[in-house]
Amino acid sequence: MKKNIMKIFVMSLAIIIIKFFNGYSYELKPEVQFIDVGQADCILIKGSKNYLIDTGSGETSESVVKHLKMEGIEELENIIITHYHEDHYGGLKRILQNVKVKEIILPYVEHKEDIISYVKKMDFNYTLLDKNTLLESPKVNLKILVPPQRDKNIENNNSLVILGQIDDISYLFMADAEKKLEDELIKNYNIPRVNILKVGHHGLITGTTNRLLNATKPDFAVIFSDGIGSPSYNVSQRLTKHGVNILRTDKLGSIKIENGSSSEDKVIIKIYNLKT
Repeated sequence: MKKNIMKIFVMSLAIIIIKFFNGYSYELKPEVQFIDVGQADCILIKGSKNYLIDTGSGETSESVVKHLKMEGIEELENIIITHYHEDHYGGLKRILQNVKVKEIILPYVEHKEDIISYVKKMDFNYTLLDKNTLLESPKVNLKILVPPQRDKNIENNNSLVILGQIDDISYLFMADAEKKLEDELIKNYNIPRVNILKVGHHGLITGTTNRLLNATKPDFAVIFSDGIGSPSYNVSQRLTKHGVNILRTDKLGSIKIENGSSSEDKVIIKIYNLKT
C-alpha cells in the first residue's frame, strides 16, 4: 500500500514531495530522466546500471545520443523497446552506434519486424520477451509486464508496461497502452498505487481511464507531448480531477526525478526541470 504523502511545491528547480517511511540507505541514488523527444518516448534510468526504456524517434536520435553523452552514459545494461512504433524504437540504431549496450529487450512477435532483422544482422545481444520479466540492480527493480493477450489490430495494446521501484519511488511506465490493455493489466496483474505514472500514449484520449487512475492513484503524471497533437484536454482534466500533478515535456523539457532524502525517517522526491 502506498504511504501517506505530504506535498510541498517549489516553483524553481524542483517540485518536492515528502513521504514518511521506515528505514533508508544512503548508497548510490538512482534517478529517472524523461528525455524530451516531443511526441515520442525515451526514459533513462541512471544508477549503478543504466537502462533505457524506448529510444525516441529517428528524428530525435541525435538529441538522445547527445543527452546520454552529457550524462556520462557509456554503457546501457538494457534497452527496452516497449512496442513496434517508430516513435519508440526509431532512435535505436543511432544509439547502438554510440553507446555500448549489453542487451536489447524486444516484444515477442510472430511476424518479422525490421528492427528485429537489424539487431540480428548486427549481431547484438537481444531477447524477444514473451513472459513477465524482472530486471534488478542496486535500488532498481523493474518488472516488465507482457500483455495478457496480443492485439492483432492495435499495436499500442501490445506495449510492454513496466512497474518500477527505483530508490523507494514507485513508477508505472505505460508506454502507449490504451484502454483495452489498461483493463487487462488491472484484471490480470496486481497493479499497485504508484508515485509516478508515465502516462500512456502521450496523454491522448485512447487511455488513462478513471479505472486506471483509481487503481494507481499517482501523485505525478509525466506526459511525453508536443503541445500540439498531445495531450488530450479530456485526459488532462481527468488527471486534475484525480488530484494528479501533471508534468509535460513540451512545457518542462527533459525531467529528472530522484530521491533526495535528508534523514532516516523521510524521503524527498525531487522533480527537476531540465529545460534550457
